[in-house]
Amino acid sequence: FFAPQIHAPYKNAVTMLGFEDAQFRATPERFRTAIDTCRFAKRDLVRNAAAWNADGALEAYGRLSRLEGCPESIHPELNVLSVLVGRQRYREALPFAERVAAAIPAGRYSFQSLHLAGETFLQTGDARRALPLLRKAAGGGIDSCGLLLSLSQALSALGEHRESGLRMEQAAECGLRQGKDERPDLLLLAAERYLAAGERKETERILEALSNLKLGEADRARFLGLERRLQDEGGLSGDAVRESLP
Repeated sequence: FFAPQIHAPYKNAVTMLGFEDAQFRATPERFRTAIDTCRFAKRDLVRNAAAWNADGALEAYGRLSRLEGCPESIHPELNVLSVLVGRQRYREALPFAERVAAAIPAGRYSFQSLHLAGETFLQTGDARRALPLLRKAAGGGIDSCGLLLSLSQALSALGEHRESGLRMEQAAECGLRQGKDERPDLLLLAAERYLAAGERKETERILEALSNLKLGEADRARFLGLERRLQDEGGLSGDAVRESLP
């Protein structure tokens, strides 16, 4: 058996990056190949992105871009896009989203790329361009509450209120599956969008569920506003919503 220290560099991705960097630095410059230098620059970018250091990632990307002879890959742009979206720096992320959307990688990074590019387009005001990317990302089976929220927002911006309500309801359910607290605000948004689509029964169903939850003052006011709108537009069907809230 090998001693534990022999395996230490392979413990995780971070230690592996450090091990490869040490090997690169230990290699005399005259023996370093262009590929060695490219890989060192890519590791620097990955390390900054993993630490959510947006400025460091941008600087590393700039250094990598100035190198010659590096194999073409969309992954550097995807790494920068990931950290910029994570830091909500959407305007800076836009050129990277453009490049990633034009060359969605296959395999494990496909749906992450669709989500990040779609999120960037949505947050910079282009819901029409965001929607097909977000919809395709949601079709990949990834259990992402944030993705469902963004998809709902894009659909609502384009007037597709019924599906927007459905996706918002799914986002609320997603949070519960992941052990998060109940989100009445998401259910209220779902009800508002169902009502905008003329889906009275779906709206009533959501309000019935909300009537069993303890609502804060702002959410209670929204609930009562929805209830009044239903009554003004033709009354509630049966006992869909109780008269009082807990």
